[in-house]
Amino acid sequence: LSVIEQIGSIHGALVGQYASFNSEAYIYQDGSYHEATIGQEGTGHYARISQTGMYHSADISQADMYNEADITQSGEGNLSTIVQVSWYNSAFVTQDGFKNQATVMQSGGGAMGGGHMVIVNQSGSMNTANVTQSGFAGSANITQTGHGNTAIVHQ
Repeated sequence: LSVIEQIGSIHGALVGQYASFNSEAYIYQDGSYHEATIGQEGTGHYARISQTGMYHSADISQADMYNEADITQSGEGNLSTIVQVSWYNSAFVTQDGFKNQATVMQSGGGAMGGGHMVIVNQSGSMNTANVTQSGFAGSANITQTGHGNTAIVHQ
């Protein structure tokens, strides 16, 4: 299932579901100059991107099985990327403000990999959050308010 809804002007949206069974992808864009991409390969994924304001960019890539990703952007010029490989990963990014950046990379090692959880909440401007999770069952929760904060998590 793929749903794209665009309101406003000069948006770009792409959903690619490759050899993907029972996966869902949703993109909602309101305002101007947004870009959103969702790529899914495997089974049972859920991905949603919601953009309001101007000049946001969001990318979700999912492989293997049963991953969940959600990006919500408001304000101007926010950038977010979520990459999920392996099983049962969850990532939720909320950006409100100006030029915040979030990157989430979730992977597993071998048959027991995956099961990670990430929550990133950014408000204010020019905050950066980078999360890399490998192995099994990592958990990270990042909240950034204000200006110019940086958070890096490796698990």
